[in-house]
Amino acid sequence: MKFGKNFANEVFHEKVAEMFMIRQIMVKWRSMKGYSIVTMVGLAAFISLISTTANADNEADQALTLFKAKVGQFERFFAQEPTILYKQIFSHSPTGFLYYHIRINLQKITFDVQRSNSLVSPYIGFIYLSYEREDNQTCGDTVVGGYSTYEKAIENATGCFHPSKYSTIEDVRIAFAFQDGHWVYKDVIRVKYNIVSLPLAAAFGNPVAPGLRVDDNRAWEELVSK
Repeated sequence: MKFGKNFANEVFHEKVAEMFMIRQIMVKWRSMKGYSIVTMVGLAAFISLISTTANADNEADQALTLFKAKVGQFERFFAQEPTILYKQIFSHSPTGFLYYHIRINLQKITFDVQRSNSLVSPYIGFIYLSYEREDNQTCGDTVVGGYSTYEKAIENATGCFHPSKYSTIEDVRIAFAFQDGHWVYKDVIRVKYNIVSLPLAAAFGNPVAPGLRVDDNRAWEELVSK
């Protein structure tokens, strides 16, 4: 698993440089007798700048630590081979909707944390998932597969899973922004096509048409929100 080593090393070297500067300041301070007020004010401003840098570094440490914890949550969640109940608008269904289950078999998870130019979201984090996708869409009662009602989908929730007819291996990137001391979910993108992953976006509680939100996926919503 990738633990953002470049980001962590960058923070470490900044802290070493910061400690060296503070040491130099202390040496300078001890020899300040007889210096002008202007010099004293300048030194005080420099110390304030160092303090601000230290606070930023502490925030970087916090952001990285919390994101590693978030990645751990994802690992534990996907170890259970979770399923998504996907619901979408479908005009050729007698109910106007289509339902089927998708099962995720995680193959690989990595992550990265980067600085941004935003004051609101000073850090952005990405979780990369590579997984095998199976679904039971081919066993439904509609013309394209899938079930026309929620009840039928639930009755068949555990059976008839087959590799997806669209793609057996899926690579996605899940983006978060660090805001007010918390990681906030932003979007989920299929890496190969640079488009939204409709099933995952719906499962995370932020559906994109024709996908729709369903209460059955609350565990997925909690995964990105907590």
